[in-house]
Amino acid sequence: MIRVSRNISLTGERVVTIEGHATGDDLPEVTAAINAGGPGCIIDAAGLKSVDAAAREFLAGLKRKGTAIRGASMYVRALIEEPQQ
Repeated sequence: MIRVSRNISLTGERVVTIEGHATGDDLPEVTAAINAGGPGCIIDAAGLKSVDAAAREFLAGLKRKGTAIRGASMYVRALIEEPQQ
């Protein structure tokens, strides 16, 4: 279960915040928030506790395409940056 919210930072950046435990079932909600945020939005993953394989691949794909993912814990960051085997 996750919580997804969209905000605009004090510097004008469009931010999509993801909190909780992300699974493949959550990806439509995350995708909708990212699409609504528009090009160049930033993912705030500070509250993201865990990701399943589908969510990991989704976030890794966003990162490969140049989407900034900020605030992720070392655990989540390692999962996203780890090459798929």
